[in-house]
Amino acid sequence: MLRISFRKGRKVNQRVGGGYKFDWFWVLEVRRDANYSPFIALVIGAKGRRWILATEHMTAGDIIRTSCELPKILVHGKEGDSWPVGALMPGTIVNCVELYPNCTDNCIIARNAGTSATILRKAGDFVMIQAPSKREYCIKPQCMATVGRLSNVNRNKEPWGSMNMKRRMGIRMGSGLWHRKDGYCGRKVHPPLPPLTVEGPRPPRPQTNSVTLSKWDHNAIFGNGTTNLLFGFHR
Repeated sequence: MLRISFRKGRKVNQRVGGGYKFDWFWVLEVRRDANYSPFIALVIGAKGRRWILATEHMTAGDIIRTSCELPKILVHGKEGDSWPVGALMPGTIVNCVELYPNCTDNCIIARNAGTSATILRKAGDFVMIQAPSKREYCIKPQCMATVGRLSNVNRNKEPWGSMNMKRRMGIRMGSGLWHRKDGYCGRKVHPPLPPLTVEGPRPPRPQTNSVTLSKWDHNAIFGNGTTNLLFGFHR
């Protein structure tokens, strides 16, 4: 299909058609939020407005997109775009990575300020990523992730200003007790843990029934095994 612009008299959409479907969003503003360590961004799309976690170089006026398709050729993601981890090139820096498709918020890694995960390689039917804790995970290619590093990188270097500021933020003060550093609790070099394969949510824990008897239950006077003090036998 060829469309000609009558105002400018030239072709405007030749060889444009088909392809994967994207959800386009326009970044309206980036601001600080006390409930999250990174900055948040207000984006608007075809389905309305919503708040997302802003990446390091995201500014107002940027155009970001989201796609859930797995192309045959790996793509170089643009910062702020959301792709499945199986569609991105190895070595891509990502954040807000799902451990399994459509997981809850407590199963998303790299959500703190300045953190990011790295896509290492493809291992069979899984994609291996490295979390900010250097732990390696093997997740499904359909797991979504956002390209780039989260914003507010220098959050840990900001001065608190006063003694009471930490108390206002919910951080209690230390004991003030002096502890001798004898090296017993020093750094230990441990071998790296094997990659953790995540195929889905954890199964629910089995229901447990407590059958432990306390000292009160074993007491010879008040418990279940009470003894007649006159005759010396159990009831």
